[in-house]
Amino acid sequence: MLYQKLLGGERPYRVQVGAHSAFCEHRHPDLELSYCMEGQYKLRIGDAVYLMKQGDFAVIGSMAVHAYDAKGVGNLALNLEVGPAFLGEFFEAFARIGLRDPILRPEDGGELHALLEETARLGCGEEPFSELTVKGNLYKICSHILKNFPPDGKSARDLRGVASIERALGMIRTRYAEPLKLETVAAENGYRESNFCKVFKSITGETFHAALNRRRVEVACMLLADSNDAVESIAQQVGFCDAKSFCRVFKSTMGVTPNTYRKHIER
Repeated sequence: MLYQKLLGGERPYRVQVGAHSAFCEHRHPDLELSYCMEGQYKLRIGDAVYLMKQGDFAVIGSMAVHAYDAKGVGNLALNLEVGPAFLGEFFEAFARIGLRDPILRPEDGGELHALLEETARLGCGEEPFSELTVKGNLYKICSHILKNFPPDGKSARDLRGVASIERALGMIRTRYAEPLKLETVAAENGYRESNFCKVFKSITGETFHAALNRRRVEVACMLLADSNDAVESIAQQVGFCDAKSFCRVFKSTMGVTPNTYRKHIER
């Protein structure tokens, strides 16, 4: 799973307009907004999958695991990312909003629809003062979101602690094949084991082992699709000590066994 660092600097937001291609599981502290302008694409947030159609607007919460799948489907989308460096004290409200159904459908011709369309048009920055207008639009768009998804009163995740576990997230990304012991990872991140577990889950929303297994299964899926290696070999390549454990975790994550997944890919 890819981890993207918090946006900062002189431009602590991101505006992208273009066709959505497949993008692997990732997470980041910033709030991500995805607006489907044309066509359609699939967006997965956690375990839920949403088919984004023209006019749909998705709100992806801070540190939520998400991925895009747009294979073979023509589309055009506006993607926005904003974080605490841009929203200041108001970002805490976004960390506490309820996102049981994270999809909005802005009324055609309404204010939110107009803001999104104008932001997409100005995103290339070719018109005079376009960046200033885009920044103003981002604040207005975020205001609309808070009106539709009011804070639920729960404690916000401490985003200041993200930096303290960034090394652990990097270890998951690159060292998944190693026998990563919790006490070792905690020590390398400057924590005692019990404190590390609490901090990691409070920031990512899942345990270290769950995040590690999610990354191992992600790589295993690629190996099952792109190689003829036996399941036992793939289990070792992605860090499992035996095929039985690998198959159990894979089925729990993907809903099917590795062999069934491979057969489905080959169709």
